[in-house]
Amino acid sequence: MLLEMSAPRSIVSVVVVSYNDEAFLKRLLDSFEKQTYRDFETIVVDNATNLSIRRLVASKGAQYVASSNTGYTGGNNLGARYAKGDLILILNPDTWLEPSAIE
Repeated sequence: MLLEMSAPRSIVSVVVVSYNDEAFLKRLLDSFEKQTYRDFETIVVDNATNLSIRRLVASKGAQYVASSNTGYTGGNNLGARYAKGDLILILNPDTWLEPSAIE
């Protein structure tokens, strides 16, 4: 009898650096809710420490990280430090994903 073993699924950490771009960020976070692959975490690094961004991120169940504006690269590095996943996906806030993108 042959047993089929499947490889364990990887956890993906999605890192997004934000700077006062709430409308774009909302669209991106909304697209995460439609993902077919569910083993991911979302980390939003807020380079503007904006209260409305913080509220949005909390409402979507993502992790919020306040930053003293270390720029795009510094924000991504900061977000990567918080990541618990096996893989890191870095996205701009003005993007959005098709439902199978993380899959």
